[in-house]
Amino acid sequence: MKAYWWIRDDMRRENNPTLEAALAWRKRTGGLLQAVCFQRPSDAISLSEYPKPLPRTSAIRQSYERACLQSLAATLVSMDISTISVSEDILFWMTKQNAESIFFTYGCAHEEVEEEKALMDMGFQTHGFYSRTLLEPAQVFESPLPQTYTPFRKRTESLLQLEAFSEILPYLGPARLSAPFSPTESQARAHLYTYVAENGPGRTYKARRNGLLQPQDSTKLSAYLSLGLLHPKEVWNRCLYVEKLLGGCEEIYWIRFELLWREYFQWVAYEAGPRLFLPEGLQSKGLVAPKVGNVDAFERWTQGRTGDALVDAAMRELAATGFQSNRARQNAASYWIHDLNQPWRVGAAYFEAMLLDFDAASNWGNWAYLAGVGNDPRPFRKFNTQKQADQYDPDKSYRLTWST
Repeated sequence: MKAYWWIRDDMRRENNPTLEAALAWRKRTGGLLQAVCFQRPSDAISLSEYPKPLPRTSAIRQSYERACLQSLAATLVSMDISTISVSEDILFWMTKQNAESIFFTYGCAHEEVEEEKALMDMGFQTHGFYSRTLLEPAQVFESPLPQTYTPFRKRTESLLQLEAFSEILPYLGPARLSAPFSPTESQARAHLYTYVAENGPGRTYKARRNGLLQPQDSTKLSAYLSLGLLHPKEVWNRCLYVEKLLGGCEEIYWIRFELLWREYFQWVAYEAGPRLFLPEGLQSKGLVAPKVGNVDAFERWTQGRTGDALVDAAMRELAATGFQSNRARQNAASYWIHDLNQPWRVGAAYFEAMLLDFDAASNWGNWAYLAGVGNDPRPFRKFNTQKQADQYDPDKSYRLTWST
């Protein structure tokens, strides 16, 4: 007997219900358990709004994901689990292996869900787990999903009752603030437990979260969550624990506030299915016909040559590091959509290729939101990039750092 743990965005040993279920299967049956990771598509994609193919993934993102997989594979060796990286189609490969059982973590975005359905339709014995969200569909959709974030947040906080998740194991190892983003689970966890601590940088998170340059301006947990080196429930638990130690702390509460934004976009994508990835997005009235993107505008934007100093700095940072702060992303995206008057899906696809912390639901949900075709019915979200630069980069340090 042979079963596979299909590694998706859950690259961790601890606090992983999917892996625990696979290990339980091995113990119960005595069968062989193997881990398999299907490489993300690297071929260019074509969008109706742009005359050239667009990259699906960048070298810097591929390198980071490989490093994360290698780190996980080294951990699994000690558990007598070998790891394979496969570039073939999942259905074709699994059919060849004649898999007995397949264990995997459920996704929320359309392509992720379609892969799961295809396996089930082929008759494989599948075992899926919600190992990358705080909630499960039965909890989320007990009543209609709110159209905007605030009622979702209030409902979710009430549902969770601000109680820690008892099934999440606490972290007992040494904590140190590693340089983001480490490819190892242990460093990801050390980062969380050092950042969110009684005297950690998280104590000033709300005040600093719009900073553009300093490493501790934001949590830097995004890549760890997107690739699953950490479970979001572990982040939630750590925040609650420290808040209680401090007798309440709005700064650290705000990390949970932002974590619920991530959660909200997961379920917006889940409910929307393929509609989130169409030119008209979730608001059919938003676009009458797709715009056709301009190649020169795309090249100037991606290379940081638009002439807008804040946007150019953000795009140079992205090209060099695979990262931008949330504030930088919103300005760069707004400029592409509203100042350059270009199709939003082209920008979203470029960010998908570049971001180390790419998450399909969050990325495409945020882009659709800014384009006025997302879950929020308000149609126009244009950032004044000069005003934003004056407010969030008053000494020009960010712009000067990425000026060339």
